[in-house]
Amino acid sequence: MTRILMFRLAGIIGVLLIAVLSVLPGELRPDTGFAGIIDHFLAYALSALVLSMGWPGQAVSITVGLFGLGAISEAAQIWVPGRHAELATVLTNGVGAFVGAAIGHATLLRPRARFSQRER
Repeated sequence: MTRILMFRLAGIIGVLLIAVLSVLPGELRPDTGFAGIIDHFLAYALSALVLSMGWPGQAVSITVGLFGLGAISEAAQIWVPGRHAELATVLTNGVGAFVGAAIGHATLLRPRARFSQRER
């Protein structure tokens, strides 16, 4: 399996986990020990990072898509027992997606060191 395929698979798994965990009832939601806002930021940032590594040049689309997922997931929580929707969480999801995609994009733009045979 190529590196790009691994990033794509990891990104898809991340998005699926976000979608499922977002609509679990409050008592079934896993507790990481972090504040909920940190959980959201990290989940969206890591997903965006690996997605942008799997689909180079798509950082903007990935950010917009994850922001949309965050908004829809948060709105869906209105009907989930033990959960509630918050605008601050939607914004945190979007910031996490932006940061992760930006880091992934910047990583791909980083010039690779090339050494001649003499410098090795």
